[in-house]
Amino acid sequence: MFAVIRMTFWRAVKDAVTCSTKCVRQRQRDIEWVLRMAEYKHGEMDVSENEKTFDGFMKFTTWSVIVILVIIVGMAIFIT
Repeated sequence: MFAVIRMTFWRAVKDAVTCSTKCVRQRQRDIEWVLRMAEYKHGEMDVSENEKTFDGFMKFTTWSVIVILVIIVGMAIFIT
């Protein structure tokens, strides 16, 4: 009985130490990320890929709306 309690205690201690070590490492990674973000200068990033993606999204959205309107108009004409 005492051995089981002792094993459970040491397992709890080990888990607590492991958790605190993981938490410290995660906190350090978070701080490093914030510091990297603080080094960002507005206007220095190449946004050509972002612009291409946005243009593609806008073309897709425009054509989708046109197709939907054609379907609705077609339904209004031929179903009624």
